[in-house]
Amino acid sequence: KSIVIFGPTTTGKMSVAYNLAKFIYGKTNVDSEIVNIDSRKIYKRFNISQSLPDKNIVSRVKIHLFGTIEPTQELDLFSFQQLVYNKIDEINSRGHLAILVGGSPLHTRCIIQQWTKSDNKKQATLNKYIVIGTKFNRKSLKKAVTKSVEKMMSQGLLTEFQELYKDSGVSRDLLQRTLGYRQFIEMIKVSKKDLNSLSSRDLEKIKAWIVKDILKFAYTQEVSKKHFDSLHEISSFSEAQTFVLNKLQAD
Repeated sequence: KSIVIFGPTTTGKMSVAYNLAKFIYGKTNVDSEIVNIDSRKIYKRFNISQSLPDKNIVSRVKIHLFGTIEPTQELDLFSFQQLVYNKIDEINSRGHLAILVGGSPLHTRCIIQQWTKSDNKKQATLNKYIVIGTKFNRKSLKKAVTKSVEKMMSQGLLTEFQELYKDSGVSRDLLQRTLGYRQFIEMIKVSKKDLNSLSSRDLEKIKAWIVKDILKFAYTQEVSKKHFDSLHEISSFSEAQTFVLNKLQAD
């Protein structure tokens, strides 16, 4: 079976995936490989806005579909699905376990419920997936998101956006629909300034907008859990360990 870790942004999904990979190897001697199923983390050059995995994780466990597609056009839902299926098959062919990680409700459901272009998108989750949902506390989430956005700004989110926005090959529609970039576009429209003329006050407003919009999306992600008929929510890593090990041993 493949493991799926779904949940709102900044709720530690990647950390759970990485630690589960180590835990599973220790218990079963089976290697795990992490596969991104987030609709935005798949794009190259979205490093800061999407908080792509750091070198610490990359050096210890194989990861796939993080920053691998050029942002020249948006990858459609079913092309994304096929990329993930191909990667799962590749991992399984090595005798390894795939751990899928993402917070995009439609993309996650499309994969684990095996949607097709002609269906009504209401299938049940396939039994070959062990689905975990990360919980969050609203107060703690707001604090975590604010800290995350502060970090992104200090790392150079503005510069990253400027480079993407000025590149004529990058899809403007994709940038408009990406949290962390859309807010810069909105500020340009509202202030009628160019990117180089944004003031520190403008940047503070952008930062506040990003936090607000991420939190709004996080609540949407949380509500979407009702569409995952076999999702098991966890509030700690020990819960994830117990649940996954029981499921794997049952098979």
